Amino acid sequence: MDPMNKVKQAARQFFGRRDVCAEVFNYTFAEREDGRLVAPEDLYSLEGRRILEGGDPFHVPGERDVMWLWQPEGQPEAILALHLAYEPFVPGLTTLLDALTYFDEIATVSTEKARLPKVRKGDEIIIGDDLDAILDGCPKGVKLVPVCTVTVYLGETEWDMPLNSQALYPDQDHDILRLTSNYKTILFDPAGIQDAAWGHFQSELRSVLPMLKYRSNLKALEAYFGGERPDTLSPEAAALLQAHGYPNLAPEKG
Repeated sequence: MDPMNKVKQAARQFFGRRDVCAEVFNYTFAEREDGRLVAPEDLYSLEGRRILEGGDPFHVPGERDVMWLWQPEGQPEAILALHLAYEPFVPGLTTLLDALTYFDEIATVSTEKARLPKVRKGDEIIIGDDLDAILDGCPKGVKLVPVCTVTVYLGETEWDMPLNSQALYPDQDHDILRLTSNYKTILFDPAGIQDAAWGHFQSELRSVLPMLKYRSNLKALEAYFGGERPDTLSPEAAALLQAHGYPNLAPEKG
């Protein structure tokens, strides 16, 4: 297996856990006015699930690494997606991925009067001549489930890209900027999390994130853990850290 594929597979296994994904979003949602939190037990697989009233089972596009349906109290609240990145990218990539998911939501909707065509080829959504048929055929009053995508950055270099597209042309005329879309990257970067914030996490992220942050600075890592690193880790956490340069990590025995 290609070494990078092994790293990505380990990251998907760890960040794909309900408890880990929920905490990533709760940290990102920290300033929510209503204080609502994502509970792991409210995350459901999207495969084969009807998330829109009268719709067909939802097909999960393969572009995102992690996708869960957040459904508290039995009502779909949002599709929570994680995009795992190892290199910085320009704003707009995750917006495109979100758009593909919305297209797929629309393509699953059916009513007695209108049934939308399936515009897929294997796992790929076909966008082209069929796009008008999808959008024109969407029954009025259909409410889509919002898609929230957070980019988890696991690269070794510092993230050096703007987090919104308008920052790419800062000297542009204001009236022109007003007419342009401002694509955003919602970033979750271990390197940018202050040590005082680690206590926010209750899952294994509390141990894993500092080790990812300081994997190139062992002195800072030892200082953070007081000379004692975690001695027990889940198989997913151990595999993730081993893939990111930590040898001799023993997973917790079941």
